[in-house]
Amino acid sequence: MSDKNYVLSAPETPDAVESFPDFGHLSLKSIVNTRDLGGMPAADGRKIKPRALIRASALAHAHEKDLKVLLNDYQLQRVIDLRSEFERNQAPDEMKKLPGVTYAVLPLFEGNAVGIANGAGIADELRTIREISGNPFALVAGLYKKAFLEEPGITSFSAILAMILEAEEGSTLWHCSEGKDRTGLVAYLVEYALGVSEENRMADYLATNLFVRNAGSKLLDGLGMHHILQGIDADMEAMFFAHREYLQGAIDAVQEAYGSFARYMDEALDFGEDKVAALRAKYLVD
Repeated sequence: MSDKNYVLSAPETPDAVESFPDFGHLSLKSIVNTRDLGGMPAADGRKIKPRALIRASALAHAHEKDLKVLLNDYQLQRVIDLRSEFERNQAPDEMKKLPGVTYAVLPLFEGNAVGIANGAGIADELRTIREISGNPFALVAGLYKKAFLEEPGITSFSAILAMILEAEEGSTLWHCSEGKDRTGLVAYLVEYALGVSEENRMADYLATNLFVRNAGSKLLDGLGMHHILQGIDADMEAMFFAHREYLQGAIDAVQEAYGSFARYMDEALDFGEDKVAALRAKYLVD
């Protein structure tokens, strides 16, 4: 079925994953969608090492107290910013409050990816919604495929996997704006390499809907108070929540292009069997 004719499902929340309570969610008030992948079941009956791999939303408005938790409790050493130059200029990360932490800029898209880059305020969000209204699913779904199959996504994914593999100590955190789309794609690749099951990779992706719902609802309320919420609730759901169809469509596109996801990892991202084995040796524990 084509994207044009597809009816997007309502936001889905995943079933719990055994030994991975609350999907590793960290109770940080200013960085609401921050999760430690530690404890997720992976290859050979092992689990991902705790306090090593962290997915998050942007750090631009992070409270100092929350940043200290990342520094002190999670030994944060590396931050990977997946956002565009426009987003970084609008809301730069609070790196001055993270002394000694390496900051890497590895955007998955050039320019401002409409439908992916959120958090600019009600006025800007409304303009974005009006731009994509009528076909939000096709636009966002297309961006997922673009990230996997085109530049600069391929180069950034390859560099991110290499950085994580070469990390000597401490934790690595990657983020976009809401910690949903681009952050979710990086998490999927890392989890794939570590042998996490397809079911649990999808569950971790959908878990974003457990933690960003308040933000999406807040924006809907704000639009309603301004008397401008006119039949755009479906568009909002397309933009602000994780949908199985987005990720599955991109996975299918990769498999169609390369024959398998393993070949994509090897041929496109230069992350073949030897590097996969090294990554598992570094990040999996009994």
